[in-house]
Amino acid sequence: MKKYILFPLLLLVLSLFLIRFSNLPANITPMIAVSVLAHRYISNQILSISLILAVMVVSDLLIGFYSEAFITYFLIGAFVLLGSYLKRDYLSGLLAVLIWHISINAAVYLGSHGTETLIDTYLQAIVFDARLLISTLFFIALLRLIENQPATHKQEQGT
Repeated sequence: MKKYILFPLLLLVLSLFLIRFSNLPANITPMIAVSVLAHRYISNQILSISLILAVMVVSDLLIGFYSEAFITYFLIGAFVLLGSYLKRDYLSGLLAVLIWHISINAAVYLGSHGTETLIDTYLQAIVFDARLLISTLFFIALLRLIENQPATHKQEQGT
């Protein structure tokens, strides 16, 4: 782990934990963005996955578990690997949300929480997952902007 990133990383983990308790609209979350960008901050994939899942599990202990929790955890871990493999942030975010849409909504349907048909479940979830896509791309851009700030700040001090 890069030493200059330790404090921002801890701040990010705390922020992820706290944002899970916020009143943001459904599917406005940085979790997928952080997952696909985790390789930029922590080179150890197991540690990356562990930190993100720890935030989710601890907050779910306080908020309450839900029937799709385990597939959610699996997908978030898979998105860390996806981002690490592709190393193309926005493409990773886009693919992660597409995989999320297909997987989570299939789980909702199979768990009898959806509609009469799988297609109807997918169609009804488009609004929520469109928000997820927008928020994922927004948080990727925001995290990359924040990530670039220390280097810019150091350059300005040197002139």
